[in-house]
Amino acid sequence: MNLSNQERVFWGALVTALALYGYYFATALNASNEDFNGSSAIRLMLAMTGLVVIEVIYSIVFPLKPRVELEGKQDAEVEGRASRTAHGLLVAGLFLSITAIVMSNLFSASPAAQFIMRPFITVNLLFLCVVLSEVAKFVVRSFFHRRSV
Repeated sequence: MNLSNQERVFWGALVTALALYGYYFATALNASNEDFNGSSAIRLMLAMTGLVVIEVIYSIVFPLKPRVELEGKQDAEVEGRASRTAHGLLVAGLFLSITAIVMSNLFSASPAAQFIMRPFITVNLLFLCVVLSEVAKFVVRSFFHRRSV
């Protein structure tokens, strides 16, 4: 499979994001019984900073590569589809998170309620929605770019 420069940047950003957030969420799941303390808050801040760094590096490296593969309307369509998919997934995840918080609060007084949305779980669920939307954007962009070339 012969990858263009654009696709190399897409896949590099995707692999970096998956490695960083795979590690973060693996450690967050191990610590899911705790509330926020110093180490979990630092891990969360480092992961959020990593998301910003990946996006900044991606936006710097991507324009430096020669853009002869897609031009004009095709490139705009690929970017539009990737953005719509990412935003749709983000909104769906946020509504799911809000629903889980509301349901947890409604049924927390019930003796059968075993799941309570603590702040640690809530923040990590919301952050997972953001990460999944970014990963979906990279995957959709790469898929439609490969399909258009």
